[in-house]
Amino acid sequence: MFLYDHPAGKPLVDSIKRGFVCSDGWVNDARLVVLNALDAEERGAKIVTRTRLVSTVRAGGEWHTQLKRDDGTVLDVRAAAIANATGPWVGELLRGALGRQSTHSVRLVKGSHIVTRRLFEHDHAYIFQNPDKRIIFAIPYEHDYTR
Repeated sequence: MFLYDHPAGKPLVDSIKRGFVCSDGWVNDARLVVLNALDAEERGAKIVTRTRLVSTVRAGGEWHTQLKRDDGTVLDVRAAAIANATGPWVGELLRGALGRQSTHSVRLVKGSHIVTRRLFEHDHAYIFQNPDKRIIFAIPYEHDYTR
């Protein structure tokens, strides 16, 4: 199938001759966090919010961890596993509370999300590559919009 035969090719200018298909997912991240916490709690986890990991050490087959609540309360916790869900702050946690260096790095990326009225009548997204290597996404969003 040629790009101009596909519904996603119709809004594009004639100078665009190549394209590809990729898939992406969208999730309400706040709701996903809540659902994961509830599921973990049902399986025996203790959920604490507004709490910072101060330090943790692996000893005797478990993690010995110190947490600090927003009110200053310090909790000493032992756990079989720790999940690092800090996102782009993963390096900060590794260097800080875990005291480890990583051979890989993650950096925060600056970007803007602009929501407009729906720009095209299909459920495919566009990625536009600029000469300066920046990219722009045009993604269907919430049925009536593009972001």
